[in-house]
Amino acid sequence: MKNIESREPSSIVEEETYWKSLWGESQHNEITEGIGREEKREISHMYWMPIQITEITSCLSNVHSWKSHGNNQIQN
Repeated sequence: MKNIESREPSSIVEEETYWKSLWGESQHNEITEGIGREEKREISHMYWMPIQITEITSCLSNVHSWKSHGNNQIQN
């Protein structure tokens, strides 16, 4: 079994430097097929429809508090 050494947490400057090195200088291929296909695709706009209190209460009335559902054991 390998021992894991513990050390002090890194500083904010070290963290920023690390993540900027990974994400700050990324290069993208602007001429990929997928990007062009998505730019040409017509997207229909979604319209806002307010949610009524009766819809919420109707859905919540079917939810059983603190009971697990299926194999995932996630509680409502």
